[in-house]
Amino acid sequence: MLKSNYQVQLTPFDLVAFEVFVPADHFLRRLKATIDFAPARTIVADCYSPDQGRGAIDPVCLLKFSLLQFHYDLSDDNVIRQAEEERAHSNNIESLSIDGVGFNGAVLKALSDDADGPQLTVFVPPKKQPPRYPDLFQTEDFPINQAGDEVACPNGETTCTRNRDGKNHGWIYHFRQSQCSDCPLRSQCLPAQNRGPRKVSKNDFQPQYEVARQRATTTEYKKVRQQHPAIERKLNELVRWHNGRRVRYRGRLRVKVQYLLLGIVVNCKRIVRLLTAAPAAQPA
Repeated sequence: MLKSNYQVQLTPFDLVAFEVFVPADHFLRRLKATIDFAPARTIVADCYSPDQGRGAIDPVCLLKFSLLQFHYDLSDDNVIRQAEEERAHSNNIESLSIDGVGFNGAVLKALSDDADGPQLTVFVPPKKQPPRYPDLFQTEDFPINQAGDEVACPNGETTCTRNRDGKNHGWIYHFRQSQCSDCPLRSQCLPAQNRGPRKVSKNDFQPQYEVARQRATTTEYKKVRQQHPAIERKLNELVRWHNGRRVRYRGRLRVKVQYLLLGIVVNCKRIVRLLTAAPAAQPA
């Protein structure tokens, strides 16, 4: 259970030690002066028994230890050891803006359409992939039937012969030589040097690609992408200065907790920068 009072009385020696080892313009001093962590006790109060058990460690103290851990990229063992020596949250996300690398069918489907996924509105710049032969019939000129197992060519020929592509992202449909050799539309379908029949690829994620391309033409997309560079700077800070490229623990829940704490650390730094003046440079 929570104690009624977590106030710690510092000794004169503690105060002297802080003055010696923690400079007046240190980030942690500015953080302490800017942000009040005391409401954390109220937030987690219902996680503790009101009248059973011995007095718990101060939740604010635990939160601060976690912030120090992720701010300075300390291991769990280091945090525990330093704590012993010193004695001393879910967002509802509706949309997501990602880089061009996210223009990937499997990624878009997992983020937007999977029943057990987050079902987000994804803003991503489409990849520009000009057709190899722009003057010939393109994949969209070969409609697929409702069952999804047969395609028809512009001349009315159909085929069900197919195999999965190398990345297992779609089907490659094969027309027969007899269907293509005497076709009156052959010059509009195949390059002159190609003596074989037509092949047509149908990507499993074509609906996701089409939605992403259409969304990229909207005013909302332009507004979101204008904000994207500022977000990228924060992600860069997480990755470069707080080892955000690697996870500490196994399991999605633990990874989520890690990145929530990293987000709190970065937000605390930003709050301090916004609300307090930067320390003046001291002459050498």
